[in-house]
Amino acid sequence: MVASAPTLGWVRPALQSAGTAFVENVFDRDQIKRFSVALKCADQRERTTYGEEFLRDIGQLGYVSDFLGIGPEAVELLNTPQLHDLLAGVFGEEIRLYAAQGIILGPGEGRNVFPRCWHADMFQIAEAIADPTFVFAVNFLVLLDDVTRENGATAVLPGTHRTGALETYDEAQMSERAIEATGPAGSVCLIEGGTWHAAGFNSSNRPRPVLKLMFTRRWIRPQIDYCADQPADLLDRLTPAARRLLYAGS
Repeated sequence: MVASAPTLGWVRPALQSAGTAFVENVFDRDQIKRFSVALKCADQRERTTYGEEFLRDIGQLGYVSDFLGIGPEAVELLNTPQLHDLLAGVFGEEIRLYAAQGIILGPGEGRNVFPRCWHADMFQIAEAIADPTFVFAVNFLVLLDDVTRENGATAVLPGTHRTGALETYDEAQMSERAIEATGPAGSVCLIEGGTWHAAGFNSSNRPRPVLKLMFTRRWIRPQIDYCADQPADLLDRLTPAARRLLYAGS
């Protein structure tokens, strides 16, 4: 059963208090299969184009930054009504896509292996906002496989969106305090822009794929202009609500 908008009233309060929330069944299994295949193909294209050694040296091995270039599956994701229900529950209508990418955490990769470490995605903006309960940005991690501790579930430090800089960077203490975003494929882990988090370590024998979409208030300038240099037919395939996320159209 996919959650509907009236059942999502708890999400914004959870982000305000804990800086994180976890919502299951946002995408169905058939969608997830298509997204996963498309991401793996896009990752292979980047490895072929740039070479694995170069990508590893710059800390981009397993990262696919051309989100819309993944294929029609990116359009399908942005058009999904359940995604918009979730966004409306968090932001209302004041939303834009700040940045998006695919991330594949390979076996033997993860926390404390370059470039993955504890971080808050928009730490500087969070520090400048006087009200720590104001949700200005949220990282949506779309799980493309069942995620467990073994395959590197993202660890989140709840409440750190209210504290700014961490009191300690001791790995043992942070790991003890963290909660792990484990759950079934099709779920979305939401992480507020000032909340500290890090990938886990993938000790399994399979890659762990996710799609990461950072949504913000519209007054924050996006990291990527997703309307520039896109074929017109791509924008035409987006619903009006999805086009607004890219700042294309009213």
